[in-house]
Amino acid sequence: MAGFAQTTYHLTNRLRLTGGFRYTSDQKEVIRTFRSNLLVALGASSSLCDEVRETKSWDAFTGAASIDYDVAEQTLVYAKYSRGYKAGGFNPGECTGSFDPEHLTSYENGIKSIFGDGRFSINAAGFYYNYTNMQFTTFVQNQSAIKNASAAELYGFEIELQAAPAALPGLTIDGSASWLHSEYTGGNPYDSEGLFPDPSQRVRLDIRGNELIRAPKFRSSLDAQYKIDMTSIGTLTLSAEASWTDTIYNDIFNGKARYEAATTQPPYWLLNARLTWQSQNSHFRIQLFGENLTDALYATNRVAFNTPQTFVDVSGQFAAPRTFGVRATMKF
Repeated sequence: MAGFAQTTYHLTNRLRLTGGFRYTSDQKEVIRTFRSNLLVALGASSSLCDEVRETKSWDAFTGAASIDYDVAEQTLVYAKYSRGYKAGGFNPGECTGSFDPEHLTSYENGIKSIFGDGRFSINAAGFYYNYTNMQFTTFVQNQSAIKNASAAELYGFEIELQAAPAALPGLTIDGSASWLHSEYTGGNPYDSEGLFPDPSQRVRLDIRGNELIRAPKFRSSLDAQYKIDMTSIGTLTLSAEASWTDTIYNDIFNGKARYEAATTQPPYWLLNARLTWQSQNSHFRIQLFGENLTDALYATNRVAFNTPQTFVDVSGQFAAPRTFGVRATMKF
């Protein structure tokens, strides 16, 4: 259950204050039964736990406060503070226990501007995130579980640009770039040393100072499209997209645990291109496309696990290779 309210007060025609709050109350109940075929094969009872009931409740006050100012008719600067919350819960592979709620305090300031008779725009922002009891998924032996890192921080900036130059009618260009610094600044809240077992449970590693999961330091993209008006037969649009993603760590150990280097996704480029015809009434569209033209080999996820216990394996799902195709759309 939750309740919230928000209001904006105009100090002047250009200066505004916005404030809001939210109260959230969560209650979860779980009934867990956990059995083992291996124990039966060894002549023991299969039951590790039978209908173990557990109930947990959490509540949180969160909210936001911001100030924004119109520097010009189509240029706005702002600063914002906000507080967020994610409920705790239970891991189905465990007989008892729960993971804690996650809290986030964020600070952001930036600018949003449109100029050149609406043909150009720029958005830029700097931000700082402070997490407590940050939730993440880890794998130990053959079980996945959500755990908490007691603290983490992330800060950086991002910029977005859009241009439709009058000298080249039909051309639009979009670009974006971001830089992030992220690290776990605290370990396990139940262990003062902040040590976590790796999937093999052979060693316990300190995650403090490691980068956050799936938070690349740099990311950028550039898209361009050129639309040709073919009068009575519709429009023809040629578009191309290029993007670059920095190293991605898929586990809290940043690939430094033994035999787990392959959990790290190296940097990669993506290049896509499309040629699209659309009828004048927009009812029909045919598109020729080529995706991942550089045939980059990259995984959408990688994870280390310990099955059988004498090995540490890394599994992942790879994205599609270089792909060509045709799409046809009809709207009634």
